[in-house]
Amino acid sequence: MPSSTRSVGGWWHRTSDRGYRGAAAGRGRGRSGSGGLYPASGRFLSHPPGMIEHMFEMIEAEDRPEAVVAAGLESLSAESPGELRSVVLADQVVELAGLIDRLHIEWLRRVGELDKRNLYRVDGAVSAAAWIRWRCRREGGEARRAVATARDLAEMPLTEAAAVARKITPAQIEVLAGAHRRHPEAFVISEEILVEAARRCTTPDVRRLVGYWSQNLDPDRTVRDAETVREQRRLHLSMSTDGGFLDGFFDPEGAVTVDAALVAHTQAGDRDAEDTRTPAQRRADALVDICRRVLDTGTLPTVNGEKPHLSVIVDLETLQGRPSSWSQLAATGHLLSPDVVGRISCDAQVTRIVLDPAGQPIDVGRATRTVTTAQRKALMVRDQTCRFPGCDRPQAWCDAHHVRQWAKGGTGDMDNLLLLCRHHHTLIHQHGYTISGDAIRPRFHRPDRTPLDFDPP
Repeated sequence: MPSSTRSVGGWWHRTSDRGYRGAAAGRGRGRSGSGGLYPASGRFLSHPPGMIEHMFEMIEAEDRPEAVVAAGLESLSAESPGELRSVVLADQVVELAGLIDRLHIEWLRRVGELDKRNLYRVDGAVSAAAWIRWRCRREGGEARRAVATARDLAEMPLTEAAAVARKITPAQIEVLAGAHRRHPEAFVISEEILVEAARRCTTPDVRRLVGYWSQNLDPDRTVRDAETVREQRRLHLSMSTDGGFLDGFFDPEGAVTVDAALVAHTQAGDRDAEDTRTPAQRRADALVDICRRVLDTGTLPTVNGEKPHLSVIVDLETLQGRPSSWSQLAATGHLLSPDVVGRISCDAQVTRIVLDPAGQPIDVGRATRTVTTAQRKALMVRDQTCRFPGCDRPQAWCDAHHVRQWAKGGTGDMDNLLLLCRHHHTLIHQHGYTISGDAIRPRFHRPDRTPLDFDPP
C-alpha cells in the first residue's frame, strides 16, 4: 500500500525512498522521485522559514521516526547553502541548531535504554560505551560521557522533561547530570531549582551555580576534587625534525595564570597594520618572548655551572651572512638559516672557538657580549619602547638590534643600536624589511623598499 503525505503551504515531503509531488493542498500520491520538497510544478525549491521542523511532522505515523529525520536531512542536503536567500539561511542555521539539540537529547534517552537492556552484549561489546565508540564511531571519552549522562538522565525526571520540551540544552544537561552523579540524594531535592536556573541561564552560569551548590553540600569533597584536578597537570614538549610540539593541562589557577601572561603580552600596545600573524601565532610568539625574558633576567638556577641560555653553533661565514654548512642549535642540532643567526647574534654573548681541519677545538676565547649591560641600560633610557613605526611594545620585550650587522663590521656604538621587539626584529632579519640611516634617526622600509611613515624622535 503506497504511503501518503499531507501538504503544508503547498509543500510536499518524501517519506523514505519514495518521493511525492502534489497540489497546493490535500493529499497526493506519486511514484519514486529524487526526494525533497516539491510545489505543484514539481520543481525543487528552498524551504521557507520555519519549514525544517514541519518536515519531520509531515510523515504518517506508520514511518519510523529516524526514517523521517533521514528523509528531512536528505532534502536539506539537496540544497546548496550558497544559493539560499539570506533570511532563509539565517532561519535554517537557528532551526538546525535546535534540531541538533533535540536529536542529541533523544539519542541520550535511547543510549540509556540500550545500556539498561545490555543490548551491547549482542555484538560482544564489553560495555555500552565501547559499543557506541564502535558502532556510532565516537571518540572513547565522548562515548563514556554519553553513557554516564544517559544513566543519570534516567533518574532525573524534571531534567528529562525540560530537555524534551527544549527548555535546556545538551551542554546544560551534562552539567546537571554531573551534579546528580556527585550528590544523587541532594539533587532530588534541588532538581526543580537547578533545572529552572538552567532554563534561564547560560551554560557557564549553570556550571558555576552547580559548583557553588556542590561546594556547600560537601566542602571537603570540593577540596579533594580540586586536588584531583591539580594532580592531572602536565606539560609535554616533543622535539621534531622541524621544531617542537607543546601540549598540556593546567588546573584552573594555573590556566588563568598562563592566560593572563599571554594576554598581557599579545595585547600590549596597538597592533600595527604590518602584523599579519594569526591569534595562535601571536600566542606562540608571546610564550617564547616570556621565556626569553625570564632567561635574560639571569634569575634561574644554574645548569652545569651556567645560567640557562640558548646556544647556537655557527661558523664565521654564516655570521657574515654567507651560505655555510654549519649553523645549528647546540641542544638539538636543528639547522638555522643565516637570517635567524643574524637576529640572534644582534644581542648575544659570543665565544670564539678555533677548530683544526679535523674539527677539533684548538683555542677557545673569552665570552664577549655584542651588547653590553651598560649599553642595554642606555638603550632602555633612550628608546623606551620598540622603535619600529607604530609599535609601543615595552623595552623589556625588546632585543638590541645592530642597524649594521655586528658580524659584518657594525659597531656596538649607540648610534648603531636600537630596540626592536621580537616580531619586528624578525621582520628586519628574515622578511626583507630594512633600516637605513642610523639608530638616532632610523628610516624603515618595506621589502619593496617603500618607506614606512614615521616621525623620528
